[in-house]
Amino acid sequence: MESVRELLRRAARGLQVTGKTREAHLSPGTFSRFFKLRAGKTLPESVNALRIGRACELLAEGNGKVTDIAMDCGFRNLANFNRRFRVLTKLSPREYRSRFRETAG
Repeated sequence: MESVRELLRRAARGLQVTGKTREAHLSPGTFSRFFKLRAGKTLPESVNALRIGRACELLAEGNGKVTDIAMDCGFRNLANFNRRFRVLTKLSPREYRSRFRETAG
């Protein structure tokens, strides 16, 4: 079976991982338990953390629109992106960008 890291990459890009679980002869439930045991988080939690991490990089690197960054990171709507971003960083994307620039400049 592919590594946890590769499954996360696939999921973060919006690719289905169910085919890989079938190839490994695992039911979705068994896969979920195995994944959480190995990664310490559920697959959706891990994917969201990966996506938000990439969004943080993009926010820090440039002046792209928050909406474009959200979509580039695999979020389908801005409200969901903002909510998940705040849960993981305790800041809104705009606050994050502003604070990052204050510390970098």
